[in-house]
Amino acid sequence: MNNDSRIVQQQIGRELRSDSEVSCRCHLDIPAVIKVPPKLNDGTPFPTTYWLTCPMYNKKIGSLESQGLIKELDKELENNSDLKEKWQSRQKSYQAEREELADDNSGPQATGGVGGATESIKCLHSHTADELSTGKNVIGKIVVESIGSFNCEEACIDTKTFPQATGGVGGATESIKCLHSHTADELSTGKNVIGKIVVESLGSFNCEEACIDTKTFKKNKDWKVIW
Repeated sequence: MNNDSRIVQQQIGRELRSDSEVSCRCHLDIPAVIKVPPKLNDGTPFPTTYWLTCPMYNKKIGSLESQGLIKELDKELENNSDLKEKWQSRQKSYQAEREELADDNSGPQATGGVGGATESIKCLHSHTADELSTGKNVIGKIVVESIGSFNCEEACIDTKTFPQATGGVGGATESIKCLHSHTADELSTGKNVIGKIVVESLGSFNCEEACIDTKTFKKNKDWKVIW
């Protein structure tokens, strides 16, 4: 896990449920928005491509929502045809962009536009995250103009407190420590002399059956090690 992921987990107060990448950083170079795939690691459809992690924006947007800004903007959509046209356009393009990211078309899929919404704005956080990441979201632009840009004087997370990995292969410094780590390194890079010795001792891959049934994602009962 890289430092960005560690920071985001501290920001949101829980472990990440999928791989993600930072799509927007604040003026202090701290992640503010992450880009999330259409399906989480457990297969759950996830309609929110851009997820707001910045504590400052989350707090201020929460205050705007509690004051009724979503209802106000929903009414504005009804009365302002130009605004509605821009909102609908981004809803469609957001969904199309999310579908392009999908690499698993089996099972349930994420639907709707920003944050999965179809009939209303639903969530200012999602629209703001989209605007900060892409500059394409008219609702998010309104929110950013209301709140202002990043202005924290101190970083929300102390990045110096994260422990850093040390040592060589598998963290070892004085001994080989773990043949699994050396073998994994050799199989991936071809640069590990200890891993090479292990591979030469074991031989190459020779299973007659896959260890995992990729249709069910369960362990294959027929799989066995061939020596």
